[in-house]
Amino acid sequence: MVMYPSNHDFEAWAALGNNGWGAQEMGQYLRKFQTYTSPDESTARILGTDEYMKKSQQGSHGPLPVGFPSVYGPFNQAWDETFAALGWRDNTDPITGERLGAFTSPLSVSTKESTRGYAASYYTKEVAQRPNFTLWTETQVEKILFASDNPDEHLTATGVRVRSHNAFLEATSQREVILSAGSLHSPQILELSGIGNSNTLQDHNIPALINLAGVGENLQDHCTTPISYKVAESDCPSDIMRDPPVVQSYTRFIKKAEVVQRRLVDQHLKLDRGKSLQDCPQVTNKEQLSLLRQFLLDGQNATAEYILFPLELNTDAEDMAHVFDKSSDGNYITIVAMLSHPFSLGSVHTKSPDIQQKPTFDPNYLSHPLDLEILARHTQFIDLLAHTEPLQKLISQTRMRSRKWLKTVSSPAFHPAGTCAMMPVEIGGVVDTNLKVHGTRNLRVVDASVFPLLPQGNIQTTVYAVAERAGDLIKQSTDKS
Repeated sequence: MVMYPSNHDFEAWAALGNNGWGAQEMGQYLRKFQTYTSPDESTARILGTDEYMKKSQQGSHGPLPVGFPSVYGPFNQAWDETFAALGWRDNTDPITGERLGAFTSPLSVSTKESTRGYAASYYTKEVAQRPNFTLWTETQVEKILFASDNPDEHLTATGVRVRSHNAFLEATSQREVILSAGSLHSPQILELSGIGNSNTLQDHNIPALINLAGVGENLQDHCTTPISYKVAESDCPSDIMRDPPVVQSYTRFIKKAEVVQRRLVDQHLKLDRGKSLQDCPQVTNKEQLSLLRQFLLDGQNATAEYILFPLELNTDAEDMAHVFDKSSDGNYITIVAMLSHPFSLGSVHTKSPDIQQKPTFDPNYLSHPLDLEILARHTQFIDLLAHTEPLQKLISQTRMRSRKWLKTVSSPAFHPAGTCAMMPVEIGGVVDTNLKVHGTRNLRVVDASVFPLLPQGNIQTTVYAVAERAGDLIKQSTDKS
């Protein structure tokens, strides 16, 4: 899903000591990675995209395809019309960072080839032809290597030690080492390399090279709550898990981890602020949480994203691999509320000096009472949606939910971020505004772990934007040397 962060998200990054990372600077990078294709006439009419998707605003020369596949139908149209009936119509283009209301987002898909667009398949088309590009498969980084002599007290990364096909190898670097292992593994690799909280490193007998307490902390993820509704018997198909080709694809997905293309639409809404939120105690234990409180109280920021799935989500599944399994008879849709800016913070740390051991992951979901309160209010709004025309006439069964129920069915959105945050050291930062690890000369982190605050919506656009900006920073540094 191609969801864009708000301008407030990037301005919050800048407010945390990151000059050059505000909305004005980052807007160009949200366009740089993509090439947008307008939907066909039928899809545009169903979704109303001509009203808010301005082609001149979108990217036109990037490697990643962005567009709308021709898979939408009456439920999608009813979805938008229901939000409009409740006063949530806004024709602002989402890419501007100012959108607050109902819309259907584009997807990272090639509408011409009917395939998903992602970095491995589209960025590598160009870079794989370069003479300085080498890709090692079935290879795992063990640790980052540093020079033994560091006269300016800043470590110089010289390469990495890897395990490849049961052999240990060292890859050396002439300029920089760039760590992009993701929010769960980038901090683990830093810790195994001697960078992290000295107490954590000592617990695992890892020599401490740089004491950075923020490594592995500040973990944030969007928490989601699904509500499934049985669809009224009609000629309006919705549940794609009753479509034989989709069922066959899903079966292959379960067996071989293949990807199932899904039809998704989404909306962003702010929270209707009430007295209980106005009177909530100010959160000041971290600068990030103080900014989140401002987000909540000014009423100009989306506190949740809504996603319409044309299927039933099985909340009783033992693992995420079977969450799309049919658990009851009938035709269903599911509406998911996704928390935009969680107050709950988790952590991830190595649990062994051996990289083969997965890190200890504590997401701490819904540990802050405001997260539970906000999600509860948004599930109430979902029930209001289900009882509002024209969506109401397409649904046959609804029921109210409790806060206790929320805790049993809520799940992650798999958007972990923040564990190598771009902030000053004194407030828990790990990298500086050039994405270099504090205390190093040439080690950068480039992935979602550098987000100081989790932006609204799905994070792939922000990841691409950060990576594109990192590319410019690296080239600027190379030009100076």
